[in-house]
Amino acid sequence: MTPSLRAAAAVAAVFIVGIGAIYLFRPSSGADVGGPNASPSPAAPPSPSASPSSISSVTFKPTLSLVAPAGWTGSDGDRTFILEAPTASSDAGNSVGIMSGPFVRFNDPDCENKAPAAVGTSVAEVVATMAGDPRLAATSPQPATVGNLTGQMLDIQVASTWTGTCAWSGGKPAVLIVSATNTGPAFGTGGTGRDRYIFLDVGESVVAINIGTPDGSTFEAFVAQAMPIVERIQFTP
Repeated sequence: MTPSLRAAAAVAAVFIVGIGAIYLFRPSSGADVGGPNASPSPAAPPSPSASPSSISSVTFKPTLSLVAPAGWTGSDGDRTFILEAPTASSDAGNSVGIMSGPFVRFNDPDCENKAPAAVGTSVAEVVATMAGDPRLAATSPQPATVGNLTGQMLDIQVASTWTGTCAWSGGKPAVLIVSATNTGPAFGTGGTGRDRYIFLDVGESVVAINIGTPDGSTFEAFVAQAMPIVERIQFTP
């Protein structure tokens, strides 16, 4: 699936950064995504404080700041922050998604009423549910450092035995990973995509950082580009 933008109601959109990193934005009313009457809606504009090298959140909490190579842009939201690679680069279409918890369960009709893989109010809870989900092939959790915080990191992809799909996966196996509320926003993955998730306890909240690619063959190269940026992110509760 090529990157695309769809909308459900004026304030809801599904920004598909390939199948390997799906970012689902939904209104609190829980309106369905897409549909015959949906019309395109532009992604959130870069943060006003962004520059070619320094990007900070305005709406997203906990507040974050980071340093990225020229051309990377940040899109701000209440519970999500999306950092995108330059459109002209070899990493175009790959993104880093950040979401604040707690992460909750809900049976999403877009994913055959299957609940998210990662649920909980702490890093330990979220990692345990994600690592134990039979729909995913996951590496063993490893320590990860982001700014002055230490968390847990694991790489995932859809398990070869999983056949369930989501409305946005083009008929390919897919899994909802984390959701901020019982109607979204949510992150998911599918197809041949691969994702790295880093979970941090930030103040009284848990934060998820996703580095994902729709084509698993590009995963290692994009992770090598993205990790130095992610490791320098500073969070302020």
